[in-house]
Amino acid sequence: MIKDIIDFLRPPLDAEPKNQHRWQTNVAISLGAVALFVFWSLTKYGFALASDVQQKVEKAVEPLRTEIATIKEVQAEQSKQQAETKVILQRLSDQITDQLISSTGSQIRLLTGKRCKEFDAAERERINREIEKLQLTYRQQTGDRLQIRCDEL
Repeated sequence: MIKDIIDFLRPPLDAEPKNQHRWQTNVAISLGAVALFVFWSLTKYGFALASDVQQKVEKAVEPLRTEIATIKEVQAEQSKQQAETKVILQRLSDQITDQLISSTGSQIRLLTGKRCKEFDAAERERINREIEKLQLTYRQQTGDRLQIRCDEL
C-alpha cells in the first residue's frame, strides 16, 4: 500500500506527455488535499487548542462542582442536626432512666413497708416476690441492690 502511494507521487521515468500529465494531476490533488486539511484544521471544526479544551471542560464541570458543594452543605447540616438529636435523645434517655430508678425505689420502699406490717405469711411471701422483681429491675439500672429494713421506715 505504501509502495502504491509512493508510485502515485513519483514522477514518471519516461517523458511521455500522458504520464507527465497524470503525475502533475496526482501531485496537484495531493497538494490540494494537504492544503484543504490545513485550512480545515484552522477552523473551529478543526484541531482544538489546549486552552479551548480547558475552557470547555471548566464550563462542563462547573455545574457539577456547584452541585457537589450544595450536597456537602446539606450533609454538614444533616450531620449537625443528627448530633443535636443524639444529644437530646441521650438527655431524654437519662431522664427516663432516672425516673424509672426513682419510681422503682419508691415501689420497693412502699412494698417493704407493706411487708413489715403484714402478719399473713403467704401475703408476705407474695410481697417478697414482687420486691425481688423490682430489685432485679433496680439492679439492672443502677448496678446495686436497694437495701431497706423495716426499722428504717
